[in-house]
Amino acid sequence: MNFLRKPSLYIPTLYFAEGLPNAVVTLISSIYYKDIGFDNSFIGAATTFAALPWMLKFLWAPFVDLYGDKRKWVLVLQMVLAAALMVLAAFTLMLPSPTFTLGAFLLIALASATFDISLDGYYLEILKPDQQAFYVGWRSAAFRLAWLFGQGGLVFLAGYLNKEQHYTFDQAFACVFALCSLIFVALTILHFYAIPHSVNLTRSVDRINIKEFFQISLSYFKQEKIAICVVFILLFRIGEALMLKMATLFLLDTPMKGGLSISTENVGIIYGTVGVMTLVAGGIVGSWYVSKVGLKKCLLPCAIAQLLAMLGYCWLSWTLPSDNKFACTVAVNCLEQFFYGIGMSAFLVFILSTVKSQFKAAHYAMATAIMALGLYLPQAVSGFLCDYLGYKLFFIVSFCAAIPGIIIIPFLPLQEEGKNAIS
Repeated sequence: MNFLRKPSLYIPTLYFAEGLPNAVVTLISSIYYKDIGFDNSFIGAATTFAALPWMLKFLWAPFVDLYGDKRKWVLVLQMVLAAALMVLAAFTLMLPSPTFTLGAFLLIALASATFDISLDGYYLEILKPDQQAFYVGWRSAAFRLAWLFGQGGLVFLAGYLNKEQHYTFDQAFACVFALCSLIFVALTILHFYAIPHSVNLTRSVDRINIKEFFQISLSYFKQEKIAICVVFILLFRIGEALMLKMATLFLLDTPMKGGLSISTENVGIIYGTVGVMTLVAGGIVGSWYVSKVGLKKCLLPCAIAQLLAMLGYCWLSWTLPSDNKFACTVAVNCLEQFFYGIGMSAFLVFILSTVKSQFKAAHYAMATAIMALGLYLPQAVSGFLCDYLGYKLFFIVSFCAAIPGIIIIPFLPLQEEGKNAIS
């Protein structure tokens, strides 16, 4: 099995495994609740509540960083995720109330957030610094590919089962969640043979006291010039966060509600066809561009490209094309996916550059938890804001909300290629 132990093979599959539970909790859940009749306000608030573990994962990140082999964490947590997804499938089929299904989504998010901590720590241990920068585009593309597989293939499957096989939406989505569970079983088996052992095993947690345990994460904020970096991490994804949560609901809603009235099956096709290819292409191009010119020169243009791609949904909401709405939506989605891949490649390299401790998993968890706050907190109010403003004004507000993060970029303490972002 040595031929499997190449980063070009196991990095994409690991980060696909990281992205799939995120897609289930933050994306597929929204479509599921929309299809069974809940409004945007409930969907925005409830699915953001389920995502809380990603915002709070820094609280237990030092434990993961200090106790045990990260390879074992990665493997065990994939098995836990397989079990949690099967629990969700059972609840959706037999106990389809928000109380039970939200509890299952929360359980999946908790296991997934812990998996994120262990995987990011493993990534920083197993790869050399130059490899970390090179593969950041690959991992971003794989993570987003999992999202598109969720929004695309799995949503298409749910729509097909509902429309062609006459399943109820509860039954259709139960099949989808069960399939996700089986995918995690397969990924666990693959990674058992594919991912190599790390030479940097962490020390035992019983050698430190509780105070030191929490100081490990908090030491992230003791770095010089960290304040402006934290503000940037918080602000960079606000516009995307607002748009991301409501974009699929906009496609599903009727024209009377300002939507395009695209079927669940076709929404799956839109996200799961050429959108996948453009996302992968964007991630690869972004990774190449960052490694070619360095973070200092590429972060601003990559961020502007990602911002301008958001205008596509503004155009769709104002014109509501009827004759060619499917083709127009595919074009807008492809443009957004491609430039998202480019922008996120540069952003993730910046995130990596702020991690400078021997406790890499804990520090990276802190950085990504801050990023999660900037992503999920706006999503909590996105439904209320969208219902109040309507889709037309909502997408314009989303576009404007992304601008402050870009304005901060020239003031970031970016260094030349090969140096850390902060000193």
